[in-house]
Amino acid sequence: MEILPAKELPFALVLLMVAAVLYRYVQYSKGPMIDHIPILGKELGGVDKRKSEYAKNGLSMLKTGYQQYSRGVVRIDTADGPRILLGPELLEEVKSKPDSVVDNRGPIRESISAKYTALPETDAIMLHNIKAELTPKLGALNEKLSKEVDYAVKVELPEAKDWTPVKGYAKLLRIVAMASTRIFLDSDLAHNEEWLETSIGYTVSVANGSRMIKQWRPWLRPFVYRFLPEIRKLHETRATAIRLLKPIIQERRESEGKEGYEKPNDFLQWMMDARIKKHLRDKDYYYQAELQLVLSFAAIHTTTNAVTNMLYDLGTMPDVVDMIRQEVKEELEKTNGVWDGKLMKSLKKTDSFMKESQRHNPIGYTLFTRRILKPFTLSDGTYLPAGANVTSNSHMISHDSDFVGDNPWEFDALRYYKKSLASDGPAKEAAGKHQFVSLSMGSQMFGYGRHACPGRFFAGNEIKLILVKILMSYDIKLENTTERYKNFSWEGSNMPDVSKNILIKRLQT
Repeated sequence: MEILPAKELPFALVLLMVAAVLYRYVQYSKGPMIDHIPILGKELGGVDKRKSEYAKNGLSMLKTGYQQYSRGVVRIDTADGPRILLGPELLEEVKSKPDSVVDNRGPIRESISAKYTALPETDAIMLHNIKAELTPKLGALNEKLSKEVDYAVKVELPEAKDWTPVKGYAKLLRIVAMASTRIFLDSDLAHNEEWLETSIGYTVSVANGSRMIKQWRPWLRPFVYRFLPEIRKLHETRATAIRLLKPIIQERRESEGKEGYEKPNDFLQWMMDARIKKHLRDKDYYYQAELQLVLSFAAIHTTTNAVTNMLYDLGTMPDVVDMIRQEVKEELEKTNGVWDGKLMKSLKKTDSFMKESQRHNPIGYTLFTRRILKPFTLSDGTYLPAGANVTSNSHMISHDSDFVGDNPWEFDALRYYKKSLASDGPAKEAAGKHQFVSLSMGSQMFGYGRHACPGRFFAGNEIKLILVKILMSYDIKLENTTERYKNFSWEGSNMPDVSKNILIKRLQT
């Protein structure tokens, strides 16, 4: 091998760097050939103009796509690249494909820049424990969860003998964080300010890190992400989580086998036990800390968004508030005042309102996103090449009368309650078909198909409990308006206006 003279080394290094940058640029510039699929906003001009229009008026564009292309297939340019929108019939075809053909993780992780924010994967042990431990034990855990919600509501919401403004979203974030921590990590950390700030702030940090890295061209991101303050903040958050969690794990390890020791019944312990069975014990606190952050990322803000939206809806629906309170009172009499799992299941009218609120206020307008790994052709003749990203036009489908019934754009709090009463088939099947957590073509809020959110049963239970606990303690209304607060939408996402106040007043008992 010929060794370059010292004076030629700098020039050679420059050439090498240029070649590396050009290679990355070419790699990132490549994309699947989808020009055969019609595009929304072609009249706007270039890609950047279509991206900008989607960011500002995404819902309007999605409506146009659903109407003009007869619920078929059309593509749309987004900040994360082109997405192929699927109507209901074609969505069913994609949903049925195996994981070797259609990938559910890649697009989601790409949307949050997981490569640079280092958001860990949801592993098989965690998924197993959600399905095999958390969901089956919801009824038994409800008393613990109920007590924690009582505590959180008491410390976070004021006495409010007269109408008092509160930042609903901010207060609910803390209530949800305390309640979730009690089930995920049954320890004093549920009331530890540093832990609450860490678990709440993690999602914000991931979002900020992803937002900042996306401001750079894709081929530059591998070079600059290490120097971004937002990415450094994420590393600091993880370090804090490890520091706070390590002594708890060590104490539990040291207590194992001691006479009279009773293992905590929480997600942390289930994961510790599962890891021991797989002989994955060494330095377990690193893994467990990241796991708790992933749980916080998945649970806290999405649950808070849902409850906030429900309170914003109820602020202009006093008749629905009265209906929910009456149902809770009647069902509490049957359980002798015990807030158990049986009570939660019996609140069917409340459940119907929750599902209708979520239908009108989804966390995003396109909720089923997949990447094609192996090319195939849809029944309408559309060819989907490898590398293409497809998504469901879910918000429009959930407002299609074929899937949700009459007057789909109207808010009907009892829509799903009436559907359950009218359903044919066995009573148990009819009752479950239209529940808040149930999945269908017209209800994709928790996903659709075999990769739907496994934690939706816990989330639904927690949302319902927090909602009714607040309504049984306070009157609520909106501030200086008789109309519901408008949500913020950007790039297909949708969330409540967190700056708004909710007016609350303690109920007279």
